[in-house]
Amino acid sequence: MSVRPKIIYFDIRGRAETIRLLFEELGEPYDEHRLRSPEEWAAMKPETPFGALPIYQEGDLEFAQTQAIYRHIARTRGLYGKSEREHIECDVAEEAINEAIGNLWQVFWQRDYAAQLPTFAAGPFGGVLKNLERWFTRASPTPRFWVGDALTYVDAFAFRLLDEVEALVPRGLDATPALRTFHRAYAARPRAAAYIASGRRPAAFGYGIDGPVRDQRGRGGV
Repeated sequence: MSVRPKIIYFDIRGRAETIRLLFEELGEPYDEHRLRSPEEWAAMKPETPFGALPIYQEGDLEFAQTQAIYRHIARTRGLYGKSEREHIECDVAEEAINEAIGNLWQVFWQRDYAAQLPTFAAGPFGGVLKNLERWFTRASPTPRFWVGDALTYVDAFAFRLLDEVEALVPRGLDATPALRTFHRAYAARPRAAAYIASGRRPAAFGYGIDGPVRDQRGRGGV
């Protein structure tokens, strides 16, 4: 692409991490403006379309809404499947993964989240992951990709979720071995591995009731 895209987001992984992962995988340069203070966000927020980030800029395009950003990148970079059936499967997987992310992050806004985490994977969230694994393995017990036989944007989105689970939820992927295998395989992709080891990832996954929820694994990842 001739125009260098830009991501405007907070200094966390969060919703922008999938965008970063996609550009890293593509080997496409991109810029970031990471907001690092409440004051900076307070000044910018009234100027955003929906009072939320990320904002994505590319040439004369500037727009919000995370899933719209993902799909734009996927459509314009050949990461949205090869047929209408695969487009639909990408959309289905995206919706399911997004719901799982919402379920995961609800716990970090509970005052007793630290007490909940040791058994979190054994409760309803474990069922959410098992549903995802059942869909992921719908065509094969050992799939490489979430849709079809090639990489799509859904693979980066799934890695974002599974990396958070692996880091934050004790024994979070034990009951879903296919998801754990995918997580490890994606992290070993050369460009993903280089990004993980680069030190360029934000230290925090997101925010909870006590502030930033940080990656304690070192070097930002797996």
